Amino acid sequence: MVVSYRTLNRYATTELGFGQRKTTVRVADCDPGAEVQVDFGRLGLLADAADGRRRVVQGPIFTAVYSRHMFVFPTYRQTLNKVIAWFEAARAFFAGVFAVVIPDNMKSIVDKADATDPKLNDAFREYAQARGFAVDPPRVRSNPESNAVFPT
Repeated sequence: MVVSYRTLNRYATTELGFGQRKTTVRVADCDPGAEVQVDFGRLGLLADAADGRRRVVQGPIFTAVYSRHMFVFPTYRQTLNKVIAWFEAARAFFAGVFAVVIPDNMKSIVDKADATDPKLNDAFREYAQARGFAVDPPRVRSNPESNAVFPT
């Protein structure tokens, strides 16, 4: 029997499951409003309105764990005052505060990233307590002091 490649591919896909992804381990999602992940990244180049030169725009990306809704706040700097402004803007966007915030070990929030005992910035910890959310920094993969690798 002679058939085209497309016919053979269609048969192998529908009847034999060829090329389909296998189911991976499912992660149990939290309840709505329970967790938000905050990653800080480079967003691109943008002309600065103040002086007209192109500058690197960075920003936090707030991702609600349950719904996967995202909030992005473009900025040029990552200071503690800016971080608190981002969290206030995200609180307004999501219409409330999440119970747990998982930041991306931002230097303005986490003074010392550690696999077992991370140190939070005192001012940000006080802000979190005033707003009523817990901060759970992610574990680091390695400890630069010992060069030991830790599982995440």
